[in-house]
Amino acid sequence: MEADVRDYRPTKGLSSKWGNGIIFMILLAWCSFSLFGFVWVMYTSLKSDQELFRSPWSLPSRLLGAGMTSVSSEMAGAPATLALDGNALTAWTSSPSSEPEPQRLVIDFGTRETVDRMVIRAGQAGRVDWDSVTFAVRDTDVAVREGPSVSGDAATWWFEPFEAREVAITFERPPLDQQTGLYSVSVSDVRPYRQRIRLMWENYRFAWTVANMGAYALNSIIITAVSVTLIVMLSAMAAYSITKIDWRGRQFFFYFFLAGLAVPASLLLVPLFMLMKDLNIENLQLFPVGSYYLISIRDFYLVDSRLGLILIYTTLGLPFTVFVLTGFFRTLPTALAEAAAIDGASEYAIFWQVFLPLAKPGLVTVAIFNFLFTWNEYQFALVFISNPRLQTLPLGLYSLSAATRHATNWTALFAGLVILIFPTIVIFLILEDRITKGLTVGAIKE
Repeated sequence: MEADVRDYRPTKGLSSKWGNGIIFMILLAWCSFSLFGFVWVMYTSLKSDQELFRSPWSLPSRLLGAGMTSVSSEMAGAPATLALDGNALTAWTSSPSSEPEPQRLVIDFGTRETVDRMVIRAGQAGRVDWDSVTFAVRDTDVAVREGPSVSGDAATWWFEPFEAREVAITFERPPLDQQTGLYSVSVSDVRPYRQRIRLMWENYRFAWTVANMGAYALNSIIITAVSVTLIVMLSAMAAYSITKIDWRGRQFFFYFFLAGLAVPASLLLVPLFMLMKDLNIENLQLFPVGSYYLISIRDFYLVDSRLGLILIYTTLGLPFTVFVLTGFFRTLPTALAEAAAIDGASEYAIFWQVFLPLAKPGLVTVAIFNFLFTWNEYQFALVFISNPRLQTLPLGLYSLSAATRHATNWTALFAGLVILIFPTIVIFLILEDRITKGLTVGAIKE
């Protein structure tokens, strides 16, 4: 009596609970590591250049004005608590003594806020020694990155961003008001800033229009779509004829395609360039009839043209695609072709109407792999394309990278990188199930 499969319980090795947990954690860590680079590039492309160089690991954000709950004054002999409403003037005074005593202003934000910049305006006195002003949070000095920057009666400080609920501003040498004879300090427009997430979509607009990534994307779409279509259709025809049609020499042609996988593509650069350069036609006229020619070709170029790059990509993609589809077509039952032939279908009808629909999972799989190669290919495009109007996205991204070496618009470079990667992610997510089916068809026999 055969054992019921439901009675099977793995008891040791990696099939155990601990083993499966370890494998799951390893795969999870690897996936997180793989996605980290893309996620970092994507949110970095939404930053400003200042944020990028200040803190490359922070989220894209902007600084917004924060409200304050109250302001309190700590002065010798006359402490007071005053409310602050918008930019209302807050002042405190004290009688002059032999030595002016420090005046301290404590600002309460109500909640913890991120402070990056602060502007202080002098009121009635107007002659504040800005260099003697200090800032502290819970009696700990605040690191000032830059300042004071004085403009008229206002001074601005830039800090290393810090979080605080209260900030104490101390005037070591308060000014003497000439009219009243009192030491007086008036402060208004005290503006801390809080960080809020802001996405800089302007980087994508700059990359798409100013950096011309839109034109590069159009070239990549045209070249990739035509190349992948030719590769898949020609390979499907070759694989069908090798596996389903009995003709002399089919094994030779299979190994002929297979030999293409053994030749490194980089070795073909120079021979292909010389060959295609010789095939350029500037003015070809054949078979004159009176003052006309039956064949007249002008300015036909394979170098520095989309057609030449399409032919190269098609040639490079055929060996791998034929090899994969040949194995896939072998899993399809030959009896279907025999039944269609009995019904009177021609060889072309059998291919287009019977086998091609059945081969859809395999066709999608090889189309995805060829799309990845063609969309991201850089070496052949660099050699065969010199016209800026015909450049593809990888070449355009390189041009943008070279431009940023002499400028500061690095976030536009990251935006261009996302434009290059995003179509690949979208297509993979849409066709994920078809890719899985194409890789597993024929692995299980019913």
